[in-house]
Amino acid sequence: MCGICGVAGTGVVQEDREIFRQLLLVSSLRGIDSTGVAVLANDQIKIEKEVTSPSNFLQARDRKYSLMDNFGTDMMMGHARWATVGTVNPENAHPFETAKYVAAHNGTLVDYRFHQNDLTDSENLFNEMENRGICETLTDLSSSSAYAIQLYDKITGKLWLGHNKHRPLFIAQAEFGRVLYWASELEMLQLVLKRNGVYAVYKHLIPDLMYEIDITEINNEKLAPAPWITHKVPPKEIDIRPFNPKKAKKKDDNTVICSHCLKALSDQEAVNGYQWESAGKNMCICEPCMNHETQPKEKNVG
Repeated sequence: MCGICGVAGTGVVQEDREIFRQLLLVSSLRGIDSTGVAVLANDQIKIEKEVTSPSNFLQARDRKYSLMDNFGTDMMMGHARWATVGTVNPENAHPFETAKYVAAHNGTLVDYRFHQNDLTDSENLFNEMENRGICETLTDLSSSSAYAIQLYDKITGKLWLGHNKHRPLFIAQAEFGRVLYWASELEMLQLVLKRNGVYAVYKHLIPDLMYEIDITEINNEKLAPAPWITHKVPPKEIDIRPFNPKKAKKKDDNTVICSHCLKALSDQEAVNGYQWESAGKNMCICEPCMNHETQPKEKNVG
């Protein structure tokens, strides 16, 4: 569990930057292992992240009065990490930056391809998006993978927000403002905005849709999310889950059997594989069979 939050719009003022600080602070309820912030100001992106709680992160005087107080700010995204995959260090803190994107992720991905190196599953996700595209990557996820995503496209200048059924994401748009706010939990948004006297329209984004938002078009004449471009990103039908050797059907004390190629695997090899559910039965999959192009086209019922 992690917390994401942010503000965006051409009307961001000092009060909105203070709202962002408070959203980041309450996000500590969802994670304190590390904290990161990305700011878009004067067409430049700046990122700072540390292995510390949001409270300690915000106490740094130079950060408070430089990174988050630029009068040309159009977007601020924050992330409070609850570490699940990957070591707790500055490199694994969110947001991550690629050649095209600046992005942060809440959730855990079970798909094997995101666990093949020393990077976090989140960074591997964004690297794949860099090469394949945002929607192409998300539609190739197992339905057991969890995500809520905030992403800024440095090429197009668009903001992307979206989540699936496993992680929440809420937005709020000030009734008489040009600013959009978002956070992992509705209560977080309501608490902070009401505390600052902001009357807003609150909405829960529809799961399995990615919302592509033109920051310059956020205004009270276009209440979100009706005017936004949406992209359907349904998961794959096959539901792949992390392999559990304790539940695997064993041929003997030292081997398990791949359900697809019937190859005998040692316990250690099986740990590197996966298990999926079909018709209520647990089935082992070895690493070669994990290639999505060779998986059986069987509808998931797990």
